[in-house]
Amino acid sequence: MPDLKVLEPAAPGALAVLVEDYLAHCRAKGLSPKTVRDNYGFVLKAVFLPWCARESLTEPSQLTPRALDRFTSELLEKGGSRGPLSRFTIATYVETVNWWLNWLTAEGELKGPAKASVPKRPERVLDVLSREEVQALEDASKNERDKLIVRLLADPGIRRGALGGLRPRDLAARARSPYPPSRRTG
Repeated sequence: MPDLKVLEPAAPGALAVLVEDYLAHCRAKGLSPKTVRDNYGFVLKAVFLPWCARESLTEPSQLTPRALDRFTSELLEKGGSRGPLSRFTIATYVETVNWWLNWLTAEGELKGPAKASVPKRPERVLDVLSREEVQALEDASKNERDKLIVRLLADPGIRRGALGGLRPRDLAARARSPYPPSRRTG
């Protein structure tokens, strides 16, 4: 009977293992699982590691400033898998890679400086509602709940997702007592 050679599964590359270690570190710090998965995980696993594979970069020591500038340049010139990327998106991707590189340095995996150049973001001017427009929205609200929603969206600029996750215990009235005021019987 001929010898059958059992093929061992390919070992994950050193960079992929370090990405998984970093993501585990982020989760252990208590970062939101959604942030770790959809932001850090996506950038490192779906954008950066495939680029490293195309560039034949397999070890942390190969992540030189020159190589990392090629990463930024490729994002600027070619965009992502679905086409061009905004400079804001590219800057976010590069910053995520730089946070990972900082962690690698702190962990002793990188010996020299390694940092990708973050592209300059265009100045963004946000069109915001005037006090009068916010007041008109609040006045048009049918109940106190809706007025509070308008205020939370307008004053601190809370995001829609964070607004949906708020609970009454998260809010405080002006006197720093819980909102709505507790109903105590005397």
